[in-house]
Amino acid sequence: MLCADHGPCVSGAHNTIVTARAGKDLVSSLVSESRGGDNRDKRVELLQRFARSNFPSVKYMEYAVEVETYTLSKANNLVLNVDGAIGSLFLDLLAGSGMFTKQEIDEIVEIGYLNGLFVLARSIGLIGHTFDQKRLKQPLYRHPWEDVLYTK
Repeated sequence: MLCADHGPCVSGAHNTIVTARAGKDLVSSLVSESRGGDNRDKRVELLQRFARSNFPSVKYMEYAVEVETYTLSKANNLVLNVDGAIGSLFLDLLAGSGMFTKQEIDEIVEIGYLNGLFVLARSIGLIGHTFDQKRLKQPLYRHPWEDVLYTK
């Protein structure tokens, strides 16, 4: 259990839980600081091309592209990012496999199973950064104990 007096060690996790319970999304699938309408993420383009050639249906991906077209009319950085592309394509895979009913797919989405993909991807990224810092003989980041430890 995470309490309000959590300290900096778990503040990110605490904020994620509070934000999720408030119905907000900390990992948006439509905003990119480094990408824009003129600088699309190549991973998204590759995933879309692959899906169009190999998936029986890409209706969820096409819907995501329609949303992106609309959001780009509002701001140039509201592009479909790789998380949004993967999420829409997983829905296309579930629907196209013929193994799930619409009700089962809705339940999978409602429960949030697909969010595990993004948590896993970020975990792998953190592990990669750790190994990279060790390989480069750089010190790993450690938050100062006086900010974390509340005992004397």
